[in-house]
Amino acid sequence: MTPELWKRVKELHALALEQPAEERVAFVRRAAADHAELESEVLALLAVDLEAAERRLRSPLAETQDSATLRGRTLGGYRLLEKIGGGGMGLVYLAESPAGRIVALKMLTRVASADARAVERFVREIRALEKLQHPGIVRILGSGEEQGQLFYVMEYVSGQSLGTVLARAREGVFGEPLDLRDHAACVEMIARMLEGLQHAHEREVLHRDIKPENVMLDESGAPKLVDFGIARLLSEEPLTLTGELSGTPYYMSPEQAAAARQQIDQRSDLFSVSVVLYELLTLRRPFDGSDPNEVLSRILHHDPPPITTLSPRVSRPLAMACHHALAKDPRYRFDSALEFADALRRAARGETLFLRGEAWHRKLARRAARRPLVLLAAALAAAVLALGAILFLSLRSQSERERLPPAEAPLGSEERRSAKLELKLAPELGECRVESWFEPADPTLPLQRNAELRVPAGGGTIALEPGPQHVRVHHANDVVERELDLDPRTPNQLVIQVPTVEPSVPRKRFSALDWPTYFPGAGVFTVRVESFEIDVRPVSVREFLEHLRAIDAQGYLAKGPWSTERDSAIRPEWHDLPATWVTASEARRYAARRGLRLPTSFEWEIACLDGDVRRAAELARRMEESSRSESVPPTETSNDYGAFLRSAPVLRSDAPLAENFGRIVELSSTRLRLRASDGPWRFAPGMFVTRGSSWAKPPLADPELRPLMQSAMPEIMAAPDVGFRCARSVDR
Repeated sequence: MTPELWKRVKELHALALEQPAEERVAFVRRAAADHAELESEVLALLAVDLEAAERRLRSPLAETQDSATLRGRTLGGYRLLEKIGGGGMGLVYLAESPAGRIVALKMLTRVASADARAVERFVREIRALEKLQHPGIVRILGSGEEQGQLFYVMEYVSGQSLGTVLARAREGVFGEPLDLRDHAACVEMIARMLEGLQHAHEREVLHRDIKPENVMLDESGAPKLVDFGIARLLSEEPLTLTGELSGTPYYMSPEQAAAARQQIDQRSDLFSVSVVLYELLTLRRPFDGSDPNEVLSRILHHDPPPITTLSPRVSRPLAMACHHALAKDPRYRFDSALEFADALRRAARGETLFLRGEAWHRKLARRAARRPLVLLAAALAAAVLALGAILFLSLRSQSERERLPPAEAPLGSEERRSAKLELKLAPELGECRVESWFEPADPTLPLQRNAELRVPAGGGTIALEPGPQHVRVHHANDVVERELDLDPRTPNQLVIQVPTVEPSVPRKRFSALDWPTYFPGAGVFTVRVESFEIDVRPVSVREFLEHLRAIDAQGYLAKGPWSTERDSAIRPEWHDLPATWVTASEARRYAARRGLRLPTSFEWEIACLDGDVRRAAELARRMEESSRSESVPPTETSNDYGAFLRSAPVLRSDAPLAENFGRIVELSSTRLRLRASDGPWRFAPGMFVTRGSSWAKPPLADPELRPLMQSAMPEIMAAPDVGFRCARSVDR
């Protein structure tokens, strides 16, 4: 509601009250003419129960609120002891129950008792609290109305509010019940508060006024959420008028600041919690200003200063989690309070977080809309700097090429600077033959074969093309394969040991062929794929667990029950299920112990379709059409790894190859490529292509495309439905 409309609403409401009661509705409809919003807002105000308001104003208890204390009076059998809090809408008294128990009693103020909406809000607060029973939320003990005075009774929480703790910390006073210098303790307190909030959200209760003053800390530092005065039950119509704000400005979400009530859900509360966390970590509010309007403007249009800038002691994962929940768009925040709490606890343990965020171009557009001239000036300056940098690098590159001596053993392009690769070979391997293939950035091009080399027993140094390389080392016993990303500026080393693991997993061989395929951004094309062998099924839980035990993986911190501290979580009935929650780096490590590698994206696809070129061409065309109209929804999985595994299909080594595809998403050794418009292809650092879909993903419109889906995942990330299988190249 705009200020102008609100002014008209008040004027028309005042005129309507001068009319006889039975004529007020007709009067408003005539006066509002065709202005539907004006009419509805005035009629809503006329719904006030004036007689009930007058009765409450005449209440003896209401008359004494503004003039004297209620100490010693009795309300609903509770003796009021002293006032311990209150504001414009409610008063809170310390009270004694008939049984002698000390409780807190909240009642409406005299002014609020005359406001029908305030009375309804108070009743809704009672209804909300009656739905909640959680250690992190203040518990309601009873409610009633006496002598026209509404009230309810709740447990009394002795201790301090988080607001008091913050105020003392700003003055340099730290200590009990929560030392704000201890970030781990702050995180655990917020995580426990989020658990209480999750309980409320599951019962469709939104708090909408989370702030330090509404978080009480008991003697042990455990938090309790209080003051559900403007809480909303999602099943009820909102009391807030269109355009009317509710909440405390410093802690409002952008949805609240914009008064967009239809968009407010549980993620609004998570934004407010993150504001509180930001304040605990930095002792500063993320959005401040000289008046409420400036504060709201900052919430809507400005990003807060980075936490690590204000408080360098805060870890980057913890700062990332906090900023993630402060996203302007609710879609880019955590989806639930429990997800937020889990991320905070993992950040406190030093784990790396992978969080979806607002795309950079959306942030840029949002900032551009706010300061277009500044952005234009910055863009021009950046363009000038970029042009200068390109010219400088071009001249320097030319100068270096003129000064460089010929490479010792150049492989591939002679014009590019080579990268040194030091090979360290186990003595028992003897002299080895080394083959290598360079992986071009353009996905439509095949691997480029380099010249073959021989390395003496024990190892040596060779020169290869910088960038992604596939290396095969032929030794006396077998072949070992690795995928490397060679950097010409740093030492590159490859250690080859005798393979120590060889589970009895059957493999199937595919001869070299020209394979029709589809790649996002490149369309449909044909690529040459050399001969290879691939496991008929993904690696199982039993095999991967044996691998982790063999290498004593004390530090393996990927999700799932793989660390040695949680070996007991693996049950025997799960051993034949696919091993998921595995990072690409650990999957490669497992394959290396077998002397194998992960399959390329194209090899995986060939195996999935059992080498059927005709079917591949048809599906590639349908994949391209589907990519224009259909996106794959994200996987929704449980944090209970056991429950997730129990829903997975059992792997069978004796099953036909194609039957073991499409059960889980699988890792590949193919790096993700990206390009802008018709520009050159570039590798996305640390990102690898994953193939297939899993039983956990929603169905597609074209179910035959399900096993051929492509996505990408960071090298150090694990996911609950992503596993892997091994492959190797073979001679023709």
